[in-house]
Amino acid sequence: MRSDSRRGTGMRDRARSFVEIARLRRRGLAISWDVRLGGSTDFLSYGERCGIGRGSMVWMGPNGPLKLGDKVVLGEYSNVRASSGAITIGSRVLFAQFVSLISANHLIGDDGVPSWEHVDMARRGIEIGDDCWLGAQAVILPGVSLGDRCIVGAGAVVTRSFPSGSRLAGVPARSI
Repeated sequence: MRSDSRRGTGMRDRARSFVEIARLRRRGLAISWDVRLGGSTDFLSYGERCGIGRGSMVWMGPNGPLKLGDKVVLGEYSNVRASSGAITIGSRVLFAQFVSLISANHLIGDDGVPSWEHVDMARRGIEIGDDCWLGAQAVILPGVSLGDRCIVGAGAVVTRSFPSGSRLAGVPARSI
């Protein structure tokens, strides 16, 4: 059960989120009112005719800015985690629903224990080229770069980079 002070903090955070969403909407971003924003929207940049679908969660920060080109549409319930590694998305990129972009991962020590405090600096960030399409429930992991005109099939888990024109499917994703 939450204490009264915690409940008040959650309500203040939600109110701050509504203010941020209203500001982004005035600046031209088509964003649903129920999008969860984490970090500071000072680290979000976007081009013309971009949208973020309802129920999405978007995190960004100084170590992980989020950059969207023109005509980028994040489908409903997208999960975009740029707070520890930059995510750059080209223009005319479509995301179906429930797509996840995870730009960093926890460092795993020699003893096999994941660190709560440290990020794996060797693999972080995501780059997606122009004219790409990511199918429903696709997952893009840290360190991945996709060239222009890539298509990622529904449910694919992309663990490595692929050149322009690639068609990807499977777990882990491979060219088809």
